Amino acid sequence: TSTLPPRHGVNDFSAPLPATVPDLPPLLRDNGYRTGAFVGSLILDPKGGTAPGFDRGFDVYDAGFRLQRPGENRYGTVERRADDVVARAVKWMSGVQAPAAGAPWFVWAHLFDPHDPY
Repeated sequence: TSTLPPRHGVNDFSAPLPATVPDLPPLLRDNGYRTGAFVGSLILDPKGGTAPGFDRGFDVYDAGFRLQRPGENRYGTVERRADDVVARAVKWMSGVQAPAAGAPWFVWAHLFDPHDPY
């Protein structure tokens, strides 16, 4: 949206973006772009309705996120390593599910690895 929370009203991950607020994926789609979103954290899991509007990723990509149980590794439950997220995005961009040749496209790859406590 290129706006701050006081403008769009989203101040928590559980608060959806109001439909009246323009955001990037639909604007790109309406201008002929194919869009893809690939996420590395449960917090942005498409099943929760976060950031709708991407052609690929949020509507198709299932990272298999689920809540972590005691003794489980976070990278098989609530997070995915950057190399996994990037590999999925590159595969899409490389042609397996890529946009038509010559068509403009946009990819958002969300990487959780840089976050604390790493």
